Amino acid sequence: MLRRIAAAALLLLSLAACSAPAPAAPQPSAPPPPPPASSSQAPDAAPVVRAMLTAQDAATLGFTSDTQPRAVSGPGLQLVGSCRDKLPSDAEIIQEQGKDWYTGDPLSVAVNLHQQTAQYPDGKAAQAVAELVAAGGCTAGTGSPTGTKQPQLAAAPGVDAQAAVCSEYEGPFAERNCVVVVAHGTLVTSATLDVQGNAAGEVKRKADAVFGKLGPLLAAAVTRA
Repeated sequence: MLRRIAAAALLLLSLAACSAPAPAAPQPSAPPPPPPASSSQAPDAAPVVRAMLTAQDAATLGFTSDTQPRAVSGPGLQLVGSCRDKLPSDAEIIQEQGKDWYTGDPLSVAVNLHQQTAQYPDGKAAQAVAELVAAGGCTAGTGSPTGTKQPQLAAAPGVDAQAAVCSEYEGPFAERNCVVVVAHGTLVTSATLDVQGNAAGEVKRKADAVFGKLGPLLAAAVTRA
């Protein structure tokens, strides 16, 4: 009798096990959502690059070779790097491009030219020109300064503001250092021209010749951007 009861109990347990629903198979986990797209994009460098002097412009100034524009980067951008203190508008610079040229021999006459073009928010470009003039122009020669002047630049269509400051220096070499800035729209292009050599008269002649062409070329460059 006990055997029959045990057999019946085993049968009932077996039937219960067969009728119990199978556990649900685990569902694959959903892939993580993609990261949100960044709302900030790098500024378009094309207008700034177009405001740089071209190889033809460089040849007009007497340079026999040309370089490609390069993006200026760093913790703090400046319109004119020779300024002892940053201009207030330097903090507003969005992006910059720079180029350099060199020709000649300092034992006779050597010419260095550095151009830098900066982009600002609306309304800040002309302000940067005024700030540079108020700062004294930021000329920086290698000798002892003997005089500074602000030569007038010829008016040019499309130019919102422009200025130039030139300083003379004496030391191991005769030297003239000029800073020229021209603003149009949201752009300011600046050029630092340095001419030095053994003969003061030749330095003056060369500096006058290059400076006379530089202003109009910078105006044409920044307004074509």
